[in-house]
Amino acid sequence: MLLLSFRKAHLPIIHVKHDSSTLTSPFHPSHTGNELEDYAKPLTTNNEPLLHKSVNSAFIGTDLEKRLREQGTLSLVIVGLTTNHCCETTTRMAGNLGFRCILCTTIKANEVHFNTLASFNEEFTTIVATKQILDTIATLSYIF
Repeated sequence: MLLLSFRKAHLPIIHVKHDSSTLTSPFHPSHTGNELEDYAKPLTTNNEPLLHKSVNSAFIGTDLEKRLREQGTLSLVIVGLTTNHCCETTTRMAGNLGFRCILCTTIKANEVHFNTLASFNEEFTTIVATKQILDTIATLSYIF
């Protein structure tokens, strides 16, 4: 839903995929669990790049920062599979690099997700409910 809303509002999207270097990890490229779900795959027709990383931060080993700076991006909405690993590390690093970060939360999340969010709300990021982000995007859609 969030991805579709970003696309409809013509907001820039950068996908980052974790490819573990540990052979036994479910995130290793040789495992079927490493594949992106269809709904999360980048649209090449929409100019949505897919960056590959092998560590927790999306900024290490990728050109993410360069891309964001070239686009003039100031704020990031960070969404991902593992809040307490990749999302947290990427958010902390983005904050250290001077980006304003927004992390999505939903009522269906688990305790680890909520504990992670609580630990750095207002420190590195602003925690915002997914519905609130969707509502904001809907109002932006009228501008384009």
